[in-house]
Amino acid sequence: MIIFDLDGTLADCEHRRHFVDPRHPKNIEITSGCTIKINSQGYGESNHQINKFTPDWKSFYEACDKDEPIVPTIRTFIDLFDEKEIKIWSGRCESVREKTTNWLIEQTAHFLCRKWIDKNLKMRPIGDYTPDDQLKEKWLNEYIDDMGNQIYHDIEFVFDSDKKSIQMWRIRGIFVFDCNQIGSQF
Repeated sequence: MIIFDLDGTLADCEHRRHFVDPRHPKNIEITSGCTIKINSQGYGESNHQINKFTPDWKSFYEACDKDEPIVPTIRTFIDLFDEKEIKIWSGRCESVREKTTNWLIEQTAHFLCRKWIDKNLKMRPIGDYTPDDQLKEKWLNEYIDDMGNQIYHDIEFVFDSDKKSIQMWRIRGIFVFDCNQIGSQF
């Protein structure tokens, strides 16, 4: 089995990141006399107090249908499809399942069907704000419970873009392709 992440791996979600990232340039107000220093992650650090930021996860998820495909991983997904069992484990919320299903069908040129997506797409339950790495580890543990010791023979590798999730996969002894090419922090 091969597991693909969705946001930042198959789908470019950078256009909606400002809804949940207080360090996003759209969320930084520059005032006169303000000094901004760029840190090692490319984010600005200011000498001014930043107003408390509240992530808007609903808007972040709702804008998912406007994502552009990340073509190399979409192509890899399609190339592997006939040869391997593939799953998509996404931290994206169940509330946008229909938008996600339509996006996957469109971006794979109707290669995928709703029946396959319904069976193989695992999404975050509504109201669950568990960090992605912890959520995926929970799903992995559930999978291990179902499969027993076959787990390390069954999961060949993973495609993911979230740094903490990548670390979790590696700690668990599962090879992961790091797809973090566009600055995804999730």
